[in-house]
Amino acid sequence: MGLSLRLLVVVVAAILGAECSQDVIKQMTINFGKALDTCRKELDLPDSINADFYNFWKEGYELSNRHTGCAIMCLSSKLDLVDPEGK
Repeated sequence: MGLSLRLLVVVVAAILGAECSQDVIKQMTINFGKALDTCRKELDLPDSINADFYNFWKEGYELSNRHTGCAIMCLSSKLDLVDPEGK
């Protein structure tokens, strides 16, 4: 296989891989949002938890709202991130 053909294959694979990655992230975001809405309704959580989720990854940010912890536990269960025993 010639060098230019190899390069073309690598470029096409990278482009297709990037599109697939975008679809995966999009679906993850949609599923997270749906699960969060379900948890919010089930637990009657306030809208203030949105700010905690927005700021969660910011360096130095500390969660102080116990409702956010409840939402995280609910999301962990809804998204099958933990087993039924909570482990």
